[in-house]
Amino acid sequence: MDSRNLKFLHCTALLHLFAALLFFAFFQIGKTSPFREANPFSEDPYDAVGSFAIQLALFAGILSYARALRILDAPGRAAIARLVLRGDLLVLVSISATVITDALAEALDPRPQSFGGNALLTGLVFLSILTVIGALRLRRAAASLVSPAPPSDLTLRD
Repeated sequence: MDSRNLKFLHCTALLHLFAALLFFAFFQIGKTSPFREANPFSEDPYDAVGSFAIQLALFAGILSYARALRILDAPGRAAIARLVLRGDLLVLVSISATVITDALAEALDPRPQSFGGNALLTGLVFLSILTVIGALRLRRAAASLVSPAPPSDLTLRD
């Protein structure tokens, strides 16, 4: 891996950690007083999906970024790069699952127009856009990762 790809991978992991932190903030702010009444996705089963997803997104985002920092001086860069990309994918999947269930909650349980409801809807759209941007960066990072060809002389003992 050249230094340009390493820098791109590092920035991608940082973007996904930032997305996980914003996701955590959005989820927690949605439970505060001005938003609680206008928030249809703060009730089960939608809330349960979000509760598990924020934990998974934060854990995977922190772990991926730590691995991206470690890759700068590690000998097996390609293997660690794959782990970083898998962690970033986990962040995106957990955010996407919550965004989909929250959008479903909005569709099934529409609330009257209010400032809190509009702010939550705007946050949901922003998280959706951020997730799409993250997915595009992840795709580009995965495409730049060159996989070594498997050895052609493998035996059963290998």
